[in-house]
Amino acid sequence: MKKDKTEDMPQLKSVQGMCRFCGQYMALEVPESFNDVDIAEEATKKCKCTEAQEYTRSKERTANGEAAVKTLFANTEGLDVMKKKMLDTVKELCKYELDSITLKKGGYTCKMKPSKDGVKISLEQKTVNALES
Repeated sequence: MKKDKTEDMPQLKSVQGMCRFCGQYMALEVPESFNDVDIAEEATKKCKCTEAQEYTRSKERTANGEAAVKTLFANTEGLDVMKKKMLDTVKELCKYELDSITLKKGGYTCKMKPSKDGVKISLEQKTVNALES
């Protein structure tokens, strides 16, 4: 038996939401499960005021930055502390509260700075080749 596509879609309700920055009210269609905080967040995301737009861009940059950190550290072992510190710092970088961060552990150096869409992050491993005869 085929599933009706509407069965998978959440039920929506019509509400009035208010931007947390400028106070503008707007009509929204949101899932039934949304509470007042979720509705305010949705209204703020859709608002055209400067503060709401910057807030939304900052949240998107932060999400992109966190995804970049998780991807970069996905196949590394023994660098959990470095990964956690980088994840903890993404928000400040994406809000331009910090210019950059560099962490070193063992032979690894991780550098991160803000970019237009999130963060630019690199993880370098110092390799030393030595021979003795």
